[in-house]
Amino acid sequence: MIKFGDKKFLLADKNGDSVPFSAADLQGELINCFLSAGMRDSSCFAEDVALAIEYALEENSLNGNTVGEDELNALVVDTLEKSGFLSVAEWFCRRNGRKVEVLFNTNFEGISEVAAKRGMLLNGEDGAAVLRRCADAFRAADIRSCPAGLIVEMLRYYNNTDKNNDGIPAENHKVPKCDYLIKIAELYPQFSDSLSDLFRHGILKINDVTVYHPSIRIYIDFAAYAEARGLQPVLTEMLWMPYALELGQDIDAAVELLQRKYVENNAGKDLPIYLTVNNMGAFAAKYFGTDGSSDKKLAAYLIESLQNNMVNYFYKVRF
Repeated sequence: MIKFGDKKFLLADKNGDSVPFSAADLQGELINCFLSAGMRDSSCFAEDVALAIEYALEENSLNGNTVGEDELNALVVDTLEKSGFLSVAEWFCRRNGRKVEVLFNTNFEGISEVAAKRGMLLNGEDGAAVLRRCADAFRAADIRSCPAGLIVEMLRYYNNTDKNNDGIPAENHKVPKCDYLIKIAELYPQFSDSLSDLFRHGILKINDVTVYHPSIRIYIDFAAYAEARGLQPVLTEMLWMPYALELGQDIDAAVELLQRKYVENNAGKDLPIYLTVNNMGAFAAKYFGTDGSSDKKLAAYLIESLQNNMVNYFYKVRF
């Protein structure tokens, strides 16, 4: 049975009433927090954090547990902090009525404590030098204590710059942040011609796999596929079958490449697969002649037709 993404987890609010959880709403809130924290370039990871929260909530619901709004907020903050987005976590606290994180001493010991708590890898003697430079910078600015997020950003700054003999930070010598486990572009040379065509025509898109919620996120546009293949309305389920075979097998081949790459690099279990269908309503109306009331039934059939031609299984489908 296809698990559609419109299912809402029910959370208990402060009054004990049930309220729906929406990963899309949480993603929007997190984007605002990234922007408020001055981390526009990292706001693309808001979706990963939101999906990680949704995944955790689903695990709780399977175990018969109910999550309250306060617990949800705490889970979001904890997930952001463990991901290294401390300043984003602080903004989330401010925007959602939670107490902002405690202040840490900005001396060498306090900075070392923050680095240890956040699992920052600072190499040997060079790492100690980074800690000392951060402490010196805070002392020069007369900042005796501050939230952990500011300390982490300072650590990153000094960890990502080297000094030349004149004490001036060297340019173009930054240590990249390892946000990605797999870059989809690295797998392009292994794609079949038909799979490459799907990407080239904008029919299929697959996100890079990040460390924040390791998963395979696929986006498909049936309307773009129909146009590229020169299909004419009105289609029937029988006419659609050979196209479902082609799409399903190509998607499965891409998933197999990603799963194999992930297992090789991380020795982990298979990744959950998310499928998002773009322009479903327009496709259904134009090529199947449906009205709004039957779109969902057709959508279930279309996804099932893909699934029947795949070894891998979609964890969740969204429209």
